[in-house]
Amino acid sequence: VNNAGSIRAGSLLAKPEAEWQEDFALKFWGYIRLTRAVWPLLMAGGARVVNVIGAAGRQPSAGYVAGGAANAGLMNLTQSLGDEGAPHGILVNAVNPGPVRTDRWQSLMQRQAAERGTSVAALEAEQLAHVPLRRAAEPSEIAATVVFLCSAAASYITGTTLQVDGGLARCI
Repeated sequence: VNNAGSIRAGSLLAKPEAEWQEDFALKFWGYIRLTRAVWPLLMAGGARVVNVIGAAGRQPSAGYVAGGAANAGLMNLTQSLGDEGAPHGILVNAVNPGPVRTDRWQSLMQRQAAERGTSVAALEAEQLAHVPLRRAAEPSEIAATVVFLCSAAASYITGTTLQVDGGLARCI
């Protein structure tokens, strides 16, 4: 399971190139390096790779351009490796979480609420108003999806990215 910290927000020019490189090294290249390192071992068959990516790969945002670009690239990688691994019994899939109630989410809400001079509850309600289920996921919901993709119940799924975002993604 590939899962890395978040890429920092920023627009194209506001984000320094060094930050772009650090963020891509953490997430995009981190996933590639780990997968390349274990791929020969996975060739024995029956293996699973699950990439935890993020909704920004399908939902572009000018304020999160590097994250969106890296996530879209990882979605492409997931599908490509699904094709490459299939003849060897390697199933490669991804999970695109939307908002998840983690310590990171709580810190982000607290910081942004303070910057805007509003309450955390009001900001959270505003942020989650765009999510049809009107709530953030619990970490256990994302974990359950990863467990499913690693299980025998998902033996006919490869190259797929599952949106686990409460209906947030607005694409077909």
